[in-house]
Amino acid sequence: MTIDDQPKPFTIFAGYVLWLLMLSASLFETDAYRFSAIIAWAYGTWVFMNLKPKAALPLMAWYCFGWAFYVLARFSYGYLTSPTHEHGSSEWLYAFPVFFAGIGLALVRIRQHIPAILMIFFAVALVLLAMSQHWFVIASGLPVIPLFHNNQIHGAVACGMILIGAFYWLLHHVMKGVSSSIHGRAALFIAPPVIVLCLISILGSQSKGVWLALAGAVPVGVVLILAMDSSRAVRLAAGGLVAAVAVWALVFRDRLWARAGDTVMASLDLIRSVWTDPQQAVIVLQQKIDGGTIPTSLNDRLKIWYNAGELVHQAPFFGHGNFWIELWEKTRYADVGYFLMHNGYMEILIRHGFVGLLALFGMLVGFIFLVWRGYRRGIVPAAGFQAYVTILLFFALTLLSNSNNRLAIGESLAMLAGGFAFYAEWMAQLGLAGNRPQRVA
Repeated sequence: MTIDDQPKPFTIFAGYVLWLLMLSASLFETDAYRFSAIIAWAYGTWVFMNLKPKAALPLMAWYCFGWAFYVLARFSYGYLTSPTHEHGSSEWLYAFPVFFAGIGLALVRIRQHIPAILMIFFAVALVLLAMSQHWFVIASGLPVIPLFHNNQIHGAVACGMILIGAFYWLLHHVMKGVSSSIHGRAALFIAPPVIVLCLISILGSQSKGVWLALAGAVPVGVVLILAMDSSRAVRLAAGGLVAAVAVWALVFRDRLWARAGDTVMASLDLIRSVWTDPQQAVIVLQQKIDGGTIPTSLNDRLKIWYNAGELVHQAPFFGHGNFWIELWEKTRYADVGYFLMHNGYMEILIRHGFVGLLALFGMLVGFIFLVWRGYRRGIVPAAGFQAYVTILLFFALTLLSNSNNRLAIGESLAMLAGGFAFYAEWMAQLGLAGNRPQRVA
């Protein structure tokens, strides 16, 4: 087969279902995305094996395969050599990069349907956001769980990602002309209420980490937009996003501060104390934790991070692999009652150390480069690249206070981000220019 062979209607239908299911993790906290990603990977692998002429694997694919092999080999060694067959907790998610290249090629096959898939997703998101609003509960000041997630933090992170995605979806069609297609007209009517409902849901979630992540990601996203395109329409769109978030923060500033003020002040006091006497940082941290003056949620996180710091100190370069969970029982605050680090970077460090963290960071930089190169080649639209970077930045900031990489939204984002990067690379390698019409493949 060739990459331009016409698919059967069933293949196209299956493609819609698979990609919508992969996106669905932001709406419903289920494992549906996982099975759809595996099926998409299997299909992409089959396409690769049957391509004529044969295609070469991109260099980044070898990088991902090498990392996944290392993770699986290390896990197997720990499992087989441990008397208790220690399997850790969620160790397998670090081997996900093995799927990215196949997922990317599967996306190439359905590339002409991407606008329709996005339109359907955001239309469904609008309906579900409207259905799941808890207006009176939010008005009363009590926390709510946005959309259909297991807790308020998960839902808030998902709403942040949907908000950013909806904005750039609209921005893309503003740059093309919203009246030029049904997708543009749909974006004009669907994206604004999605953004508003996401902001309301994020407020109601009372997730301080998501508020701060949004505050950090939006300005960077706007600067990126203006650096790449300074046309009047783009300036108006960027200004609209800034205005929406600014008005939201201004109107609800008292509620935001009432929820986050104690944590912010306690964090600043802790930073000030450590900065004043960095050589006594460990003792200062212990005193703060044991002093009982820090808000409970922050105090629990400090205990967890202290424990994680102990484990990282013991094996800073390569981490503990599967065995970290056994060693957790010997840490100072082992009775804290949590095995989630509430920090995505600590999750990596205790398992794979700084070497693993750098390896994964290098992979992320490589993906951003592939998408950037796809933009330069006319394969990825400007708004697509901007959305890619802004969503990843937003998610990276949420990892500072939560282990969202171990959630359905984090795992599905990894699959989608890795797959999209390889989509851009496969499109270039197979000679499928993005600036000219393509037949459905």
